[in-house]
Amino acid sequence: MLEKKAEEDRPKVQLAEKFISGNETVSVGIYAKMLYDKHKINIGRTRLFEWLRRKGILDGKNIPYQKYMNAGWFKVVSIPNTHLKENIPTTRITAKGQQKLFALIQKEYKTAVNP
Repeated sequence: MLEKKAEEDRPKVQLAEKFISGNETVSVGIYAKMLYDKHKINIGRTRLFEWLRRKGILDGKNIPYQKYMNAGWFKVVSIPNTHLKENIPTTRITAKGQQKLFALIQKEYKTAVNP
């Protein structure tokens, strides 16, 4: 019975290991959706960007300040834009950043953590 359960949980465990290793990141929009789905924090992508700028975590172009990059909260990746024929820097949140940001957001939004 335990072996069957372990086999069923294998995809979830593999996904969790990817995030824990820090190799996987999520966009700010996906993170906002995760906050709502898991913790019912209705902040949305646009308001989350505003909040991050207001807290001094992101600059006016939504790029994280070096302090937070060095801390491992964010990665900035270049996304090709064929219309402009240049790469667009895009902020992605690491697993560590998701945990740290949630701690800050939870205080402000006074929400209970769902297990």
